[in-house]
Amino acid sequence: MSALRAILIGGLIILVIAVLLVWGAVRYQIRPYESGPRAEVSWVEGGTPGIVRVAVRDATGETAPGVSVHVLNESGGNVATTDESGISSHQMGEAEFTGLSIDGVWVVKRPHAYMLGEPNVNAGLLIEVRKK
Repeated sequence: MSALRAILIGGLIILVIAVLLVWGAVRYQIRPYESGPRAEVSWVEGGTPGIVRVAVRDATGETAPGVSVHVLNESGGNVATTDESGISSHQMGEAEFTGLSIDGVWVVKRPHAYMLGEPNVNAGLLIEVRKK
């Protein structure tokens, strides 16, 4: 009986570890922020439906005009340049958001987030980027 009990306990431990690993991977894909070596990025759903609005600031917090912003989705996404207020606007043909690059440097990569439905561009998406 003790061998069976040891197998059951071992199986339970493996199951708990597997659940924690999957939860960590899912949480990473849907969390509404990204902190990387190049930028701090956060977002909320809202604004104009189907539009991704990106506000870019430099390391001092000042607006960053003239920045190339690529919002990625499963169709390739949309590229725009920030205006004098540091804002770019992107009309998206699909609901998913899978990545963001600033001046050619990827600051968000969420290739599986669209399968989880978050974030969703249908209700609009407001993204704030602070370059480091």
